[in-house]
Formats: sequence, C-alpha cells, structure tokens
Amino acid sequence: MRLLLIIIISFTCLPLISNAQKDIENSSINKNSVYLEVGGSGLWYSINYDRILFKREHKALSVRAGISYLGDFSDTNAITIPISASFLYGRNKNFLEVGGGPTTLHSFAESITGVGAIGIIGFRHQHTNNKGLMYRIVFNPFLVEYSTDKGYWNWVAIPWAGISLGYTF
Repeated sequence: MRLLLIIIISFTCLPLISNAQKDIENSSINKNSVYLEVGGSGLWYSINYDRILFKREHKALSVRAGISYLGDFSDTNAITIPISASFLYGRNKNFLEVGGGPTTLHSFAESITGVGAIGIIGFRHQHTNNKGLMYRIVFNPFLVEYSTDKGYWNWVAIPWAGISLGYTF
C-alpha cells in the first residue's frame, strides 16, 4: 500500500517538476517592455510598462499599467490610468494578444470620474529572447461608466483602436 502511494505521488508530482524546469528555463527571457500607445486603453495616448509573468512554449501572460495626461489634447484636463492583463499566443516574436482590464479617468475641469472596461484583441510583435523593438496593433472595445457632479451615472460603448511602439528589455 505504501509503495502504491509513493508511485501515485511520484506520477502526480512529475508534471509539476517538469513545469518548474520550464519556468527556470524561461528566467532568461526578456520580460519587460516600455511603450507609447496612441489611442488604445489610455484614450488618446498613454505611456505603459508591461511585464510577461510567464511564458511556456507558445503561450504567455502579461500585465501592464500606464498613465496619460489629456490636458494638452482636450478641454477636459484629465488623467487616465489603464491597467490590463493579456494572454499572448504565438511563436518566436509574433503573438495574438487577447485581454482586457479597467481604465480609470479623472477630469479636473469638469469634476468627472469614470471607470471603463476595455477589451484587447490584436497583433503584438515582441522579442522574448532578445532586447529590441516592440509594437502592437489592437482593437479596443471600450465600455465606460462615468458620473457627473450632479450625481448621474451613464454608460457609453465606444469602438476604439490603438497602436503601440516601444522597447523590450
């Protein structure tokens, strides 16, 4: 009985050990990117930091956070903060990117605060084994809820897109 238990535990843990080895092998990949996005999750533009949390074979998971100041582009004098997680699927340096997350907006001039749910689907070019150029072209369906100083809450759906250019290190 004891031998059977040891065999079952061994075969159960074997995939975990092999996955841990893959994670160790992936410790040498370039996981960080900094990029400028025009359009996209930050509305007009945003400066973003992106990190690949893990990469196995043809799949990867990344998270990003960004910031944008909209005072020079509109009369709203607003800040946006996009945060998202993306699933990447592809080979070498070309990936299909699918994900989403919240984008918050705070307008100082009109006293409007809002949060939006944004989707991400598009193409991403990023070297994971070398430092270098990173770019993305994405479609961002955007669902926004905002409040005014009168206390009203409104929902707006916006089809949106973005182009990003940056550096992976």
